[in-house]
Amino acid sequence: VTYSGNSEAQRKASKKYHEKFDELKVRVPSGEGNIFRMHAAERGETINQFLYRAAKEAMERDKQK
Repeated sequence: VTYSGNSEAQRKASKKYHEKFDELKVRVPSGEGNIFRMHAAERGETINQFLYRAAKEAMERDKQK
């Protein structure tokens, strides 16, 4: 993660924020990324929000099986 800020305080704040998260990379077939992005946008979500919600919902369904 690159911490770009205009000041040392901004860089520290950015680093502290990013330390709260794990970063995952998802690979999908070419062209499907845009389908996911459009779906998320139609629901007022970012792609990250959509994928997080979808994964959490899938895990809950899996627990019910």
